[in-house]
Amino acid sequence: YDALSELISTPEEVPLALHFYTDGSKIPDGAVGAGIVLLTEYRQGLAYGGALCKVITPEGHAGAGENGAVIWALLWALQLSNHWWTHFGAADIHFYFHFDALNAGYLAGGYYRTKQFPHHRTLMRSLAQILQGRHGLSRMHWRHVKAHAGNPWNELADTIAKFASQHPDQVPHSELWHAWLHDPAQLLAVQRVWNLEQMQAECPHAPQ
Repeated sequence: YDALSELISTPEEVPLALHFYTDGSKIPDGAVGAGIVLLTEYRQGLAYGGALCKVITPEGHAGAGENGAVIWALLWALQLSNHWWTHFGAADIHFYFHFDALNAGYLAGGYYRTKQFPHHRTLMRSLAQILQGRHGLSRMHWRHVKAHAGNPWNELADTIAKFASQHPDQVPHSELWHAWLHDPAQLLAVQRVWNLEQMQAECPHAPQ
């Protein structure tokens, strides 16, 4: 409640940063769930931006939930990036991704390479590269948050992920990007989006 009381109403000004808190969950005999919480940073403080509750797979490993939460966060960030260019033009913006699973967050950030979930890795890095190409490497921030250590937004993401795991029939699933994982042509197309955008922007460093 203290964290909620400290949030501000959304002001009529350009935000400074977007903060995504991600977590995954898998209870016994439950689905693999994901929770994502968005906070928008302004000069006066943080405003609540929303939350996503998703089922990643009906069954499987909890790691898929952690990865899935980051994938949904990146997709959300890209949607907001589209909105940003329309409403704020070239105004500066930072993107922060907060996670308690090192393998998921640092995999998306390009700092880790793991043998598990290779298609997840490809999709996460491809989405992150699109965002990076638009806003710059220095505007992408990957922050580890210790699990169950009192961070209210990590705890909220965890609670949302657990709900998805417990009640998969009440929560949207992830067919949108699962189709990309299982179709090599679609996955390759996602990998090339960043290059296409750089070429359309006539970036001199874009591979031809």
